[in-house]
Formats: sequence, structure tokens, C-alpha cells
Amino acid sequence: MLHLKVRRFYCHHHACRPRSVVETLPRLLPSCARRTDRLTQARARVALALGGAAGGRLVGHLAMATSSDTVRRLVHSMTLPSIGPLRAVGIDDWAIR
Repeated sequence: MLHLKVRRFYCHHHACRPRSVVETLPRLLPSCARRTDRLTQARARVALALGGAAGGRLVGHLAMATSSDTVRRLVHSMTLPSIGPLRAVGIDDWAIR
């Protein structure tokens, strides 16, 4: 659990509706995040290694509890690394119909 102290700014101008703005911490949390980038990356590494159900069980033992569905969503939301131009294409299976 992480407890943060952040500043809250208010607009006292009469034309503005009463509204407050909280300072962001971009190096620690994306806006409206419920977990840190570091925790998300750690869960994603476990998810890539083990997959859904097994990854969900392991992160529970590592005090990063989450559901197996969240583990699967982390894998699906990851961006693929860019690859260079292809030099050769192989065909594993084929059928004539």
C-alpha cells in the first residue's frame, strides 16, 4: 500500500465552477492509475513467463495479488517490440485444396 501526500489546487474565480486540481506524479503514476508502473511491469513479467491462471497464483504469493483475468489483460495490452525488415519467410504447414 502506498500513501501519497499531494497538493490540491482550487480555482476561486467567480466565472469558474468550483473545481479542484491535484498535482500529478508522472514518474511514479500515470494519471488516474490504481497501481505504479513498477508494479505493472513486475506483474507483466510474471504474466509473460507463466500465463493467466498460473501467473495470477504466483503474483498472489509475491504480495502483488491480482486475478488471472488481469494478468491476461496485461499481456494483451503490452506493445510488441519492433522488428527489422524480414530476410526470409518460412512455411511450416500447408495443404492443397
